[in-house]
Amino acid sequence: MNIILLSIWLKILVITGLCVYYNRIILNNYISSVTPKQPPSNAQCNYDDIPVENISNLQKCKSIDNIQTYIYSVDGIKYEISTSQYFYNKVCTGFCIQGLTPLNTCKTEINQKLFEKCEKLLKPKQGCSSSAKPIINVTDGTNFQYYYAIAPINSLVSCS
Repeated sequence: MNIILLSIWLKILVITGLCVYYNRIILNNYISSVTPKQPPSNAQCNYDDIPVENISNLQKCKSIDNIQTYIYSVDGIKYEISTSQYFYNKVCTGFCIQGLTPLNTCKTEINQKLFEKCEKLLKPKQGCSSSAKPIINVTDGTNFQYYYAIAPINSLVSCS
């Protein structure tokens, strides 16, 4: 009688193990089928309109954690630039010197216009996973490197 109970328990154990195994396979296949996938090249993040500048033409600003920053001007607005990405919205709120309203707009109209120009310049394309659009493509004559705005140069941020 013990052999019959043992064989029944073994069959139940094997059937339970197979059910768990196949349910896990089904669940993994379902999860991978509903998970959105980004294209491998992420073509939406390619920026063909980024200006190219030689590093020797850029004015040095300061060194942050042993990374040299530079000054770059776009439409008369100066930015501190670096190879590090900063979230574009954080950079642009640097124009709101008098602070932000409860609606997250600048308290003064002229600063709000600068904020909007900055956001238009730095906001990445829809579907792009980066935190900011590069502001310039810098070359040393052989290699190219994207540089990103890390702060506006204004009365609060300077390179001195």
